[in-house]
Parts: sequence; C-alpha cells; structure tokens
Amino acid sequence: MNRVKVIIKNAATAIPEFFFSDRMGAYFVRILVFVAVFIAIGISFFSIGQRLPWFRLERYLAVVLLALGVSVFGSARYLNDLYELDKVGEALEYFIYCTLAFPLQPTIKINRGKKAIKAGEVNLIDKMGGPGHVKVSPQNLVILEKLEGTSQVYGEGEYPITRYQFIQETFSLDDHYHEIDEIKALTMDGITVIVPRVRFRFKLREREPDWIKDRGNTASGESYVEAARKYATNRLVSETSYLTMAEMIQTIIEEAIKKYINRLPVDQILTPHDATLSSREALRKELHGPEVREQLKEIGARLLSVEFAVFKFDDQEIEDFWFNRWKKTKQGEIMVLEAEGKAYEYARQDAVRSISQAEMTKGIIDALEDLRIDDAEDLETLIQLRTAQILDAWSGLYSGEMTGGEEKKDPKKDSNRKDTKGKE
Repeated sequence: MNRVKVIIKNAATAIPEFFFSDRMGAYFVRILVFVAVFIAIGISFFSIGQRLPWFRLERYLAVVLLALGVSVFGSARYLNDLYELDKVGEALEYFIYCTLAFPLQPTIKINRGKKAIKAGEVNLIDKMGGPGHVKVSPQNLVILEKLEGTSQVYGEGEYPITRYQFIQETFSLDDHYHEIDEIKALTMDGITVIVPRVRFRFKLREREPDWIKDRGNTASGESYVEAARKYATNRLVSETSYLTMAEMIQTIIEEAIKKYINRLPVDQILTPHDATLSSREALRKELHGPEVREQLKEIGARLLSVEFAVFKFDDQEIEDFWFNRWKKTKQGEIMVLEAEGKAYEYARQDAVRSISQAEMTKGIIDALEDLRIDDAEDLETLIQLRTAQILDAWSGLYSGEMTGGEEKKDPKKDSNRKDTKGKE
C-alpha cells in the first residue's frame, strides 16, 4: 500500500514536470492534448446540436475560440510586461514557441565572440532566452546561465537552450586587443607621471597538457571551459552592468602601474636599478610578474603582451622638484657648517676658561707663598686682600678675551685697586 502511494506521489510530480518541459515528447503530448480537447468540444457541440434544434454550433464555438484567444493574448501581455519587450507580437511568438511550435524555435549564432544578429533583427533568444538553439562557430565559446547561476559552457557545435536559460557571455578564443588612453600616478616624492597609450593583448586562459610545448598548439575549445567559468564567477560589476574581460584586465593593469609608480622615487623610474632595463622595460617586467599573473588567473585571462609610449613628466614640476632638492641640500650643508662653528666656539671658550682658572689658582698659591706669616699681624686679612686682587685682575683679563680683547675700565675698580696697594 505504501509503495502504491509513493508511485502515485512520484507520478503526480513527474507527469506535470514532463508535460510542461522542453523535451521533444512533451511538445507532441501537448499538441495531442490540444487537438483532443478541440475534437472533444466539436463532437460535444455537434451532438448537442442534433438533439436541440435551437442550439447554434457556430455561435457557441465562437465563444470557445474567443475565450481561447483572450487567454493566449493575456498570457502574451504578461510576458511582454515581464521581459519589457517592444511589441506584444514578440511575446505572442515566444508563447507559441514554448507551447506548441517546437520546429519553429529560433536559433542564434555565435561568431567572432559576439551574437550574430543583423541590424534591426529581433532574436527572441537574445531578449528572452530559451527555448531555442545556439550555434557556436569554431574558436568561440558561449556561457549559458539560469536564475540560480551559470549552467553550461559550450564550445564549437549546436546546442539546445531550455526555458529560463539565457546567454550570459560569449568569447572568441583568438587574441584580443585593448587600449587605455593614459594612466596618471604620483611617485614617492610627489612627481606626476603620465603613462600614455597603454595597449595590451590578452586571451582566455587555456589549460594546456604538460606535453604541449609549442604555445601556438592550443587544445580544443573544451580546454577553455574552466577559465570561462572562472570569469563568469569572478567578474566585477559596475554601476550599470557587468564588466567585460577587457575592462577587468584594464582595472588590474591600471592598479599595477599606479602601485609601481607610487612606491618609487622619480630617479628610480627614470633610471632603474637594473642597468640592463629601460624605464618602460622595468614596468613591463612588473606587469608580467607573479602578482599580476595571479590576479589575471582568478578571472581566467592571460596577458600576452603590453606596450606603452614614453613616460611624460611636467617640465615645470620637475624643475621645481630639482630646485627644491638642491635648496634643501644646500640648507643642510649650511646648517652643518653653522653647527660645527658653534661647537668650535664653545670648545674654545671652555679651553680659555680652563686655562684662566688654572692660572688664577696658580697665582693665588704663589701669592700665599710670598707672604711672611711671622711679620703679619692679621694673616686672614692679608690672604683675603691678596685673593681679591688676583681674582679682580684675572676676571678683567677673562672678560676682555671673551669680548674680543676690549675691556671696559671702571673708575671704582681702579680706585679700589690703588687703595689695596696702599694698604699692602
């Protein structure tokens, strides 16, 4: 009993899913059901008309057809509003494709990395997604996505697109070129450097086997599937839409160039430490380094080459920079000379002070030795007087040396000096 319930439950889920799917058998089943319903309605109306003379078959059949037309037109209007189409006829065409007209489903072609749609042509796959078919030319890839994310990546061939499946991105496996007008950045010492006309060549990163030595001998388009999925997963978003691979690589290159210029002084940019490289070759080596290579690997891209014109500098800015640098150098030299002069002056003053103190001390000692202590009535008074004379004489000499040899004469000191001599 439980087994029967499980079978009934699975059938109740599988039958509607199959009936509304995009499988070939589902289209035939829907057509048969549609025809059977109309035949049943026709037979019923015909039988009623035979029994009831007042029953008009064409009148009631017109009511049924009108109800069918209103339902179909209402569905088309809903699709038109949902997908924001220009015409209701496009939505009606899409409704017919999804329900009955399997052989009339549209096809879109991918060539040279783009959707091959002529000017003025309307392709419902481009606007609304599947059902339909996509034809991928050689050396091309297409990424299909559903609402929940990336679903399939296809290389060369023809593939079906189911409902709710859209073309997310198209690729050409050939080399691509992109150009940046100019990039401005400041050096470590504040000089503006302009890198003009940056032109780079890139391609989708292929997964090459170890035995492939020749770079030109690439594998088939299926070897690019992993790189395409990386790009679809890690692509960046701008204010309006997703960034293309060229725009993402441009962002990486701009950041690498600015970072390179920001961390170096202008001298090292003009003349790199490696004498074998020019300024542009040193920057090119930086762009092919491991840091940039890892960033490109995250988006499934490979940078093949990068070229740029000669660096540009503001002549007035360079002139001011060198003048300020020379000025600061000279100011530093002047400050060093001034400091050395002051240090010499202080050392000379200390030397003169030391010599003067030594001579003063020696003079005091000699004066005390000349005194005859036996004949002196007041020894303490004589010592003080003699010491005062010596200190006064040497202080005048010291102050004269400090002021350039010019000593101011004080009449009071002269009179005191005479009085001292008289007392002595």
